[in-house]
Amino acid sequence: MDRGTYIKAEKWDKAKAVEDKIDDKLSTDKEFVDKLQRPCSAFVTWDSEEALRRAENYNDEINEKFLG
Repeated sequence: MDRGTYIKAEKWDKAKAVEDKIDDKLSTDKEFVDKLQRPCSAFVTWDSEEALRRAENYNDEINEKFLG
C-alpha cells in the first residue's frame, strides 16, 4: 500500500514509516532529488509597491535572480 492509503485507513504508524523512507531518500540521494526538480519561471504581477520591494530585497539576500 502507499502512504495515501495508510492515511485514508488511519494507519498512522505505517504512514509515518513511508514518510521516513521518503525523508531518507530525499536527504541521502542527490540524483533522486535532481530528477524531481525542474527549473521553472513565472509571470508575476504585484498588487502593491511593498510586494515589489520585498521581492527585490529577496534577490539581494539569496544572491540568486528572483526578478527579471
